Amino acid sequence: MSADGPRIPPRFVPTLTEVVAEVPRVQLPAADPEPAPPAESRAESALPAISQEELARRVLERVAQSLEPVLADTIAAVARQHSLAMTQHLAETVEDVVSGLVAEAVEAELAARRDA
Repeated sequence: MSADGPRIPPRFVPTLTEVVAEVPRVQLPAADPEPAPPAESRAESALPAISQEELARRVLERVAQSLEPVLADTIAAVARQHSLAMTQHLAETVEDVVSGLVAEAVEAELAARRDA
């Protein structure tokens, strides 16, 4: 504090607005001298031993079961997006071609009327 009174902090500086009472500390039990093995190692020890080839085969079977529907949906979505983009581009191209042909036809008709 200065002699002029308490210093007021800028408005964007957070200030303490509530006094919190001290929370009593809880005594935790002492750690076990030999901790239990992690859940992963307990789960692995409960699994029957299989070869890496068998494990790979089983994993590939599981992937194959869910891969086809997911791929089908993904490919359908991409094909739909490309189809929409192609349709828009095709419509713009056809419009340009038709506009050009109409302009040429009108110009030819006006030229034929002037010559007649």
